[in-house]
Amino acid sequence: MEDFRGLERLEIRGTKASVKQFMFHYADKVRLMRKHGRNELFSGDGSYTNEFDCAAAEIREGLTGSRLVPPQATVDVMVILDECRRQMGVVYPFD
Repeated sequence: MEDFRGLERLEIRGTKASVKQFMFHYADKVRLMRKHGRNELFSGDGSYTNEFDCAAAEIREGLTGSRLVPPQATVDVMVILDECRRQMGVVYPFD
């Protein structure tokens, strides 16, 4: 698959499939590798255009929160990131 040199890579392993991606933060394609069954390739343009379009549409609809990424999902991610920082001993000057 892709070359995994460097530190900017993503690997997610589940019980049914896995994903590996080099330079994941601006990738334009990713392959879902199933343990049993057909692998699947997903592609896009590598930008945030889809996210911006979705947010703009929801704002035009008058929504105050996203249907796709509710506010609690953001809070949940921040809890995980705070725990990662705690375990690594990372402290920012403004903390």
